[in-house]
Amino acid sequence: MAEFTRQLFVKALDEWRRYAETFRGLPEQEQTAFLEAQGYASVRELLAHVAVWWEEARGIIDETLKHGEGPGRKYDFAVFNAAAIQRFQDTPEAEFMAWFEAERQRMSGVLSGLSESQLQVRRVRNWLNAVLLEHLKEQRLHSDFQAGDR
Repeated sequence: MAEFTRQLFVKALDEWRRYAETFRGLPEQEQTAFLEAQGYASVRELLAHVAVWWEEARGIIDETLKHGEGPGRKYDFAVFNAAAIQRFQDTPEAEFMAWFEAERQRMSGVLSGLSESQLQVRRVRNWLNAVLLEHLKEQRLHSDFQAGDR
């Protein structure tokens, strides 16, 4: 079992805080190539996809801590991700970015509210890994963040 520490999750959330700014600092050609490789039309679509998974994770973590680990949910990832993108299609940019930051802060609140033993509950740890670390690894803009850093 890999050891996922609070520090590692906090580091990932901080990286997500800077993500849009870092992306927008890339040359336009790199932005376009990156988005095409990722399968998104815009960085906003990518961020919507990530943050809607944060919403989902918060619910799963809360449910797990209150009721224990029940059966896992089944997802049609293509449908879930498309709905996340569609949800914000007509949202003004400033409003969307404020929502994204609020979601990031809510995830930070969840993380800071977890005891060390809660942080090691399998489902909690796995969801944090998936929505914070794995998403960042998949959508990495540069090599500064290493999910293996502990």
